[in-house]
Amino acid sequence: MNKEMKSGLPDVFSDLISFTDNADMVWIEDLSAVKGYLDLKKDEGVQDFRNYFNKHPEELIICRRLIHIVDANTHFLQFFGIHEIDKIHEDIFSFFPIEALPAFRDELIALSEGDAGFKAILSIKDLTGNLKEVEVRSTPFPGYEKTFARVFFSCTDITERLHTMHDLCDSWAIINRFIRCVNVPIFAWDLNMKIILYNSAIADLTGISQDEAIGKDISRLFPEKHEDSTYEMFTKASMNESLKLTMIPIHQRSGDIRTILWNSARVTNTKGEGIGTIAQGIDITEQKWAKEYLNRYISELREKNDELEQIKYQLEIINQSL
Repeated sequence: MNKEMKSGLPDVFSDLISFTDNADMVWIEDLSAVKGYLDLKKDEGVQDFRNYFNKHPEELIICRRLIHIVDANTHFLQFFGIHEIDKIHEDIFSFFPIEALPAFRDELIALSEGDAGFKAILSIKDLTGNLKEVEVRSTPFPGYEKTFARVFFSCTDITERLHTMHDLCDSWAIINRFIRCVNVPIFAWDLNMKIILYNSAIADLTGISQDEAIGKDISRLFPEKHEDSTYEMFTKASMNESLKLTMIPIHQRSGDIRTILWNSARVTNTKGEGIGTIAQGIDITEQKWAKEYLNRYISELREKNDELEQIKYQLEIINQSL
């Protein structure tokens, strides 16, 4: 981080930037000038900013030039090939293609409504000119909710995940529609063990929503005490060792553990290349409880029967002695 900038920032900002140097691209923007410009437009009578920006797309460019990037982590600078943070403003917007403007428009609309919390998927160019699909999130720092003078942004490259999902949908177009509505827990993960498909039945089972699950490691679904062994089984399932009626526990948000019988299959693209794995489960928790209860009941009956046999044997001895 630039020392002059660091000296002008509260510790929470610089600590956050440093902490995330090993994570996604992150940066801090000063959007106070943008907010001021939007407030000015409101004073001029603009009420519907979506309609306004659609009629005046040049206003998007004006607003974009009002953004001031206060600081950024090394991943951000390396991705855009910026060697000096002072040059961010000269170079940064050349990496955002025209396709990114609708997402920026939506961000401005949110700002006009007093909300700097934002989430969007957009395309940006890397150093080689290739388009990357990224998920961008933003949130204002405490104390800056009204001015938006300090807004924290994070950016995750989801290009490979989207490609995998597209391949999955191409290969399983009809099944994919069926999966989302069928009342059986089904999810799929890519070669990096990240969840790429997650239907409503497994969301109901775990209490973890689709938004919380997609893109996360599958270990999120398993109880900690079973995590290593379970993860190993699902890893093997990714390498052609399919799960076949394999009993594996799954974690609920409530803290309860459910027992699921899993089957899995490898998913391939049109070239026959493996792109992920899909698994379907059957909740057998109640059946397992019933079986365990029945086994205990049978065991108790056997113990009682043994006791009765012992009493019967003793009575026979007594009768013989009379």
